[in-house]
Amino acid sequence: MSDDFIFDEELSSNIANLIVKHSSASFLFYGIEGIGKKSMASIITNNLLNLHENNFNEISSNPLKLIKNIRYNSKEENLFFNNTHPDYYLLVSEEHKKISVDETRKLNHFFHNTKSISNVKVVIIDGIEDLTLSATNMILKLLEEPPEKTYIFIISNKQSNLLKTVNSRLFKFYFKPLKKDEFLRILSNFKNFNLSSDEIELACDIYCCSPGLAKKYYDKNLYSNYLNCLDYFVKSLKDKNFEGVYDFIKSKDNLKDEYNLVRIINRIVKNLLIFESEKTLLDGITNHEKKLITSMSQNDKCDNLYEKYVNLQKDLYHSEQLNVNKFDIIDNFIKSLNY
Repeated sequence: MSDDFIFDEELSSNIANLIVKHSSASFLFYGIEGIGKKSMASIITNNLLNLHENNFNEISSNPLKLIKNIRYNSKEENLFFNNTHPDYYLLVSEEHKKISVDETRKLNHFFHNTKSISNVKVVIIDGIEDLTLSATNMILKLLEEPPEKTYIFIISNKQSNLLKTVNSRLFKFYFKPLKKDEFLRILSNFKNFNLSSDEIELACDIYCCSPGLAKKYYDKNLYSNYLNCLDYFVKSLKDKNFEGVYDFIKSKDNLKDEYNLVRIINRIVKNLLIFESEKTLLDGITNHEKKLITSMSQNDKCDNLYEKYVNLQKDLYHSEQLNVNKFDIIDNFIKSLNY
């Protein structure tokens, strides 16, 4: 579990010390998706569920043991990994749906049950921004006064979306993005990730140096799709009469395709806009992007690119709320470059 992630030592120490200090507590782990928030919560949970009375003194003298990925080969561990441990509750969104108030009622019932086979009870809420407003309101009291020997770990990829009333009830910990070398070290352990230097630069940006995002969204056609998109931009900016079609090689996963296409467009347009305003090239820019930037120099088609890009971001935001196909939005944006 922890092999795919690198945990900050100071962050780990602060979390472990708070757990030892408080017999009950609620934590918020926030940061971009895929950098180890859920993994750390899971490691701590497994260790807590396997703690027996005679182990508590050992943990008090060495809190960081709570962050170590220990294998117990115990009944408690087996139940936890199969999500059937009676003293553990996982609340998570399924199939990108909102978590309803009915699901939160089940959590409320769990809190009022007595402990069964472990000395503590642990809850992980993976994606609190996925709760409906009614569901969020229901857990506010639980977060403020969790039952004795109960620990709650809340995972958030978008902390800005959290209600202030939820934020104020939690010990908050920000998980920083990984450094490029850390990301690449983890990436080298993944299967099918034999990338060229240009592909590595692209992957670092597209997946925000997040191993989880790379694992979730990487597609073998990522670099080809990136080159196709660059080629379309170059031809569109050079030729006023260009009426070509942008060719995107789709996989069988629509969410993966949407993510990659949006990130590719964002990267290309941002690099164009930065060069246009500051006349500088960002670190990590590829030779293909340099070609695009050269071709767009002094090009009047870029005069209103910023305005079109802002409208694109607004449309993409609303598509999340309305469940609109992002491919249609991107297509409309790309076609607008010729007008």
